Amino acid sequence: MFSFTINSKENLGKLRIEYALHFVRQNSKHSKKVFKISEGIYNQNSKKVEKTYSFRPISTRRYYQGKHKLDIIINGETLLEKEFLYM
Repeated sequence: MFSFTINSKENLGKLRIEYALHFVRQNSKHSKKVFKISEGIYNQNSKKVEKTYSFRPISTRRYYQGKHKLDIIINGETLLEKEFLYM
């Protein structure tokens, strides 16, 4: 689970909010997958976003232990990058 808040002195306006996960692959390299959170016109000065991603086993993706990375992307621009461990 992760959360963040977008703040502005003026109205936020038109935003496309996404996050990207850089998954550790079997060869210890990373593969990036981008997920859309929302897109719209926001007439307020701040927006709080809370999101959960499940690492439960699925048939289309295998998860490997190690250091993964999370990017927060607003209007196509990466504004925040954080690493985390998946055990």
